Order: sequence, then structure tokens, then C-alpha cells
Amino acid sequence: MEREILKKILELVNEGHTLSFEEDLGGNTITIYLDDMHTHCGVPDGDFDVLIKSLYDLLINNRGLSWV
Repeated sequence: MEREILKKILELVNEGHTLSFEEDLGGNTITIYLDDMHTHCGVPDGDFDVLIKSLYDLLINNRGLSWV
């Protein structure tokens, strides 16, 4: 999963998108900014595996919270 996530991140950046990550609610949660949109991944106080699954679902499977 991690390899596919990294590959997708590189793909987005190479396509010219602005992509950044920021600490969110703590405990393995992040906010992802893509161009002028953002969304959240992970669960507050969740474990790292939940964060990875959340990132994978968002970036690879197009599931999860919507981009705002």
C-alpha cells in the first residue's frame, strides 16, 4: 500500500499539482492539500495502519472524505 501511495503522490506532483500535508487532529491524522482543495485522513488517536489505509482509500480507490 505504501508504495502505491508514494507512486500516486509523485504522479500528482509530476502532473503539476500542488500537494502538501499538515498535522491535523493528532494521533496519526493529517490534512492533505491538493491545489486549492483539502481533505482529512486518519482517525484521531488511531494507529498508523489506519492512517495508511485512509490514505490508500483516498488516493488509490477515490474513497473517503470528499475534497473541500
